[in-house]
Amino acid sequence: AGGPGEFLDAALRACRADGDVRSVDVSSFFRDVLGLQLGEERAEVASAGADRAAERQVREAADVREAEQRSAITASIGHHVVVESGPGAGKTRVIAQRVAHLLDAGVVPEDIAVVTYTNSARCEIAARIRSGAEPASPEGTGATAPFVGTIHQLCLKLLKSVEPEPDRRPSVLDESAAARVFASINRGRDGATAEGLRYIERAVNAWDGRGVRPLTGEQSTMWQAFVDGAASRQRYTFTTLQLAALKALEDGRPRWIPRHVVVDEAQDVTGLQGRVFRALAVHGCRIYAVGDPAQSVFSFAGADVSFLRDFATRHADVASHRLRTNSRSRAALVDFFAGIRPGAECATGQVAVRPAGGSVVVKTFEDAAAQAAYVADEVVRLTGGSGHLERSCQDVAVLARTKSFRAIRDELASRSVPSFEPDAVVRFPERPHVRRLLAFLDATRPDADRETLERAAACAAVQPSAAAVSAMGDLLERGGRVRDALR
Repeated sequence: AGGPGEFLDAALRACRADGDVRSVDVSSFFRDVLGLQLGEERAEVASAGADRAAERQVREAADVREAEQRSAITASIGHHVVVESGPGAGKTRVIAQRVAHLLDAGVVPEDIAVVTYTNSARCEIAARIRSGAEPASPEGTGATAPFVGTIHQLCLKLLKSVEPEPDRRPSVLDESAAARVFASINRGRDGATAEGLRYIERAVNAWDGRGVRPLTGEQSTMWQAFVDGAASRQRYTFTTLQLAALKALEDGRPRWIPRHVVVDEAQDVTGLQGRVFRALAVHGCRIYAVGDPAQSVFSFAGADVSFLRDFATRHADVASHRLRTNSRSRAALVDFFAGIRPGAECATGQVAVRPAGGSVVVKTFEDAAAQAAYVADEVVRLTGGSGHLERSCQDVAVLARTKSFRAIRDELASRSVPSFEPDAVVRFPERPHVRRLLAFLDATRPDADRETLERAAACAAVQPSAAAVSAMGDLLERGGRVRDALR
């Protein structure tokens, strides 16, 4: 109860009474006799305590992760299920284990379909399923394996079950072939072009069946003529393929309809795709939708986040789950991105499984040049410039938009810092060999002129002589063609 002096006197008297009076330094006395630490020792203990707290937080987050995933995986197979899964929450594992759970519950593989957004996701999920459950069929052709494929592959499988005869199998037109068929069927009509078809298909893809129909008047007439004309020969675009499958489901014609459909990246489902999934639900199919509303970035392609966001209100008997842990990013990143979109579902409330580590610094600049200069200066500092940090260039990554990468690369070069530029960041038309080929093809057009020819010559890998270019230019002006001169 007294001050520090009285406390020390009492402690020393107690030591003398026990005959245990020793000569010790102050730090040893506080540590051994009083159980206290001073100076650096206190800092070391505090650091150790922080490490233990961090380890405890990681263990607790991992426990939460396991519990949340297990709950989502084992959700009732008799209900629709929506799983909101933020980044790094283990979505792919949950999908693969959900398939395993369905199989363990006695669902036959033919009654299971997993719909992925891309072919690469299809391959990854199929591999996960193969490693922990029955072999998966990427194209859904196996009679004893769950279907794993894109929405277009699912629709194609549904249509093939309507028309099982080999000579009536549907085929998918590529973009150029579809444009030619569209123009041929609607010959003489305004808008019967490739761009006109793209505009119409975007509108059809975005419509979820509610409200005003997307097409009216001449556009509606051209579209219906195209759909009917192509479908009569079992030829489809990716859009009309989904429409045909939707119509078949509404008419009850498919011989194969899965009883359980797992939808990956459900936040990017288009309005038309949502109609297909709802039509499957009418036939008793249970939908298991997994996605993150905060990661919906394909609205320009018709994606409608309301499919996931409003799932529970548009379907009866829905079980909702949320995966809140993030094992991909450290706490600093998780907190930072939660602050960028504080109102977005799944953007808030995420728990980082990995220890804190690292930091996030935000800088703003007046223009792209100032930004590029700052990035280059920071790279120099990190790799041993003014900061004298022992890092090599291989320890530093610069992630940038394609349009700004060239300026950053030039700034780095001006500071004698080497950088590796992947081919992917050079726009395809700007690659040297592509520019040469395009220029050459441009010069061989029937309507090519001297200016076009000179532009092609400037791009050539082997420069033709000025006399040769002039001679070919004279040929063009006399009505000849460059391709004739090249023979």
